[in-house]
Amino acid sequence: MKLILENWQGFLKEIETETETINKSVAAGDWIIRAMTRAGEEYVIKQAKFPKLYDPEPVGEGPEGFQVYNVRPDDRTGIVITPQLAELLQQEFSSGEPVPQSDFHARMLGENIPKTTVRKQNQAYAKQARGPEQVETKVEKSGSTGLLQFEAPWGGTMPIKLNDVLIINDQEVYRIARAEFDQTYQPI
Repeated sequence: MKLILENWQGFLKEIETETETINKSVAAGDWIIRAMTRAGEEYVIKQAKFPKLYDPEPVGEGPEGFQVYNVRPDDRTGIVITPQLAELLQQEFSSGEPVPQSDFHARMLGENIPKTTVRKQNQAYAKQARGPEQVETKVEKSGSTGLLQFEAPWGGTMPIKLNDVLIINDQEVYRIARAEFDQTYQPI
């Protein structure tokens, strides 16, 4: 898929996207988030988790039924996929099958994995899902090939590519593609 965007100089720029993952278990009341990125990346947050990550009152209108919400500042643990880490992960998880979330989470919390603190910036578009549906997450095409896949917290799979950033919390790991990370996060 290609998106045509106008850059800061008024010239049109073509952004090529690729599917990162598909969440097929979106329930009524879950929140569909559309990041304010060039690719318009969409992902899902469970209803109970939304007020922990976003202020509950919208601050503006967005496109296609979305509203604008402020992000609650919270520091998160991030891991950048360097060539050295990529090689280590490929050796450890060489089966070619998606790595189970629990195995991947335990490995990412290991002592020898360099971690950094990151914070999500500013605002995002959000709307609540009306019923069972699916959300396809599209990100800017990076040009690099996937190193491996792991099970996403919602049951689908997510690829890992060089320079991606993995976000680790108490119970899960998820991927932020590098272009989207640079547009929505900042190192602390």
